[in-house]
Amino acid sequence: MVGSLLRAEFLQLLFRRRVSASLVGVVLLGIALPVWLLGDMPPMTGDTMVSAQASYVDSLRDGTCDTCSPTDFLYGYRSFGALISDDLGPASLLTALIVFMVVVVYVAADFSSGALSTQLTFTPARRSVLAARCIGAGLLGATLMGLGTVTSLGVSVVWYMAMHGVGSIGVAPGAAAFICAAVLYGAFIGIIGALLVFLTNGPVWAALLAGGVLAVNLTVSSEVSLSKAVVLRSLMPVYQGSVLLTGEALEYSYEALGTGRLEAVVYHLLVIMLLAVVTVPVFDRRDIRA
Repeated sequence: MVGSLLRAEFLQLLFRRRVSASLVGVVLLGIALPVWLLGDMPPMTGDTMVSAQASYVDSLRDGTCDTCSPTDFLYGYRSFGALISDDLGPASLLTALIVFMVVVVYVAADFSSGALSTQLTFTPARRSVLAARCIGAGLLGATLMGLGTVTSLGVSVVWYMAMHGVGSIGVAPGAAAFICAAVLYGAFIGIIGALLVFLTNGPVWAALLAGGVLAVNLTVSSEVSLSKAVVLRSLMPVYQGSVLLTGEALEYSYEALGTGRLEAVVYHLLVIMLLAVVTVPVFDRRDIRA
């Protein structure tokens, strides 16, 4: 039964117009993000390199920066690995938010149209329907997030080489891990979005709940960053999402939390498990027509 439901979910992903429109949307966002982030990165001309080298020599002579390198004196310069971890990674949270809302609208459309009620008439096994829909939502989230990330990286590579030279990137450190993490994160937020829709019985409450969670996280992030509440900061979804994407713990008030991608993956799996534990019995008892 679950196999048939999964095939139906896959066909919906292939042929629904809103899915195609979402793919185009994340591609456009993937182009816009690096252009916005890298707009202040100046080209590395010969004069720029000469000036940086002179400043480097002066620092060695004065003893002000014994551990520096000439690149430290290039205004706006960032290595490609730093560009991913410091810029593209955190900025991809915006893509993740849009992907989350797309998944919520996609899953909730069957509630508002009555299609889910009709489906449950022919397939009364509600848990199978819920499982198939969550897997489909996870696949949609992973696809959208992966496409947006690959687009952002592609634009960033072209921009970076234009600014610093064709051989400036090398093996593009961190790019493969960033793509894999983004795809996994997209799957997580897709499943979480589907569970929230089934828990709240439609798009309105799910969207309000998602917006409320985001607002609380952004507010608490700025306020708690000034305190010593390390555990509270580590439990914030925005923080864990950024850690999963970048692979690094963020620093608040010069104090870093010792979490990495593995801990972030475990965090999201626990969130999914807790949501499923709550959603399954609620969905089993709910009158979908209400």
